[in-house]
Amino acid sequence: MSRAIRIYGVDFSGARDPSRGLYVASGTLDVEAGAFELERCEPCDDRLDVFAKLLQSPPDALWAIDAPFAPASPAYERMGFTEWEEWLDLAAGSSRSSFLAALEEAFPAYESPCAAYSWACRRTDVAAGAASPFKAVNPNLRAMSYAAWKLLSYARAAGCAVYPFDGAAGARIAGSAPALFEVYPSHTARLLRGSRSLDLERIAEPLRTAAGWVDARIAAGAAAPSRQDAADACVACMTLAAACSAERETLRANARPSFANSDEWNVRLREGLIVRLSSA
Repeated sequence: MSRAIRIYGVDFSGARDPSRGLYVASGTLDVEAGAFELERCEPCDDRLDVFAKLLQSPPDALWAIDAPFAPASPAYERMGFTEWEEWLDLAAGSSRSSFLAALEEAFPAYESPCAAYSWACRRTDVAAGAASPFKAVNPNLRAMSYAAWKLLSYARAAGCAVYPFDGAAGARIAGSAPALFEVYPSHTARLLRGSRSLDLERIAEPLRTAAGWVDARIAAGAAAPSRQDAADACVACMTLAAACSAERETLRANARPSFANSDEWNVRLREGLIVRLSSA
């Protein structure tokens, strides 16, 4: 690891007009000093702004994206897919309406919480208490997956790595291009506080303990999020910073981190992995 690493957190949006709920938070992780500062949180008018910020970020920057990176393994068979990249190709090569139509033809809506593994719920969704990528209402994760998978396709084409599918993403805590990680801020909020909140200060202290930081600060530019979407972007940023501090050796070795169970890890190259704090 280099001494200082830029960490970004994105509260992603699948809305046709994402301007009301798309935020990017950023901070700096000082590995040697064991310190993290959340510095700012800014709204974005469009997902293209997120992509531009990604390409303009330092080559060793780490990005936490609050969106599903993949579906469950049984979903591959329904689409006739064998490789994860085929989902990205489907999104990148489709219009929003044709992508959603293709999913609707193959998959019924799945609105229930992910309590058990199935075609709708990944093992990592079950472990983190996340919703199915095939959820269609409040929020529409099908539309979010479309937008996220397009972003991942474009980011990989630009040289970025996606964890855990590209092994270099985990090993490359300091690398030649930014790396992207799937996060779920609600898991962090529930684990540390019991529910989501706009109060970031009450999350910073337990995060400091979980990460082993000497210091965790929130600058004025991020201290008072005006809405939950902005707070989620901040928590996404803080979660990835904490996970990278606590798991830096396993991430560097591309080994199984402590937050992931063996079932999740065994299917990571198909289903992905939600990067989170360990609940142990």
